[in-house]
Amino acid sequence: MKEKDVLKFFHAYIDEMISLGGENLPRSISTRLGGNLAKVYKSRGITNLEAALRKMYEVLEAEPK
Repeated sequence: MKEKDVLKFFHAYIDEMISLGGENLPRSISTRLGGNLAKVYKSRGITNLEAALRKMYEVLEAEPK
């Protein structure tokens, strides 16, 4: 699976979780997903959240709404 496909899947998964849980999304789920994403960023030497988000959108060829 290509890196871009993985990011698209991850983004779609997060989007679906937010739409299902809304403001009541369980903290344990959001914390775990955030922790997993942080591990990926750390393994790639990404330490700046703003730069990481910018890169994610660049890879997905997307723009934030």
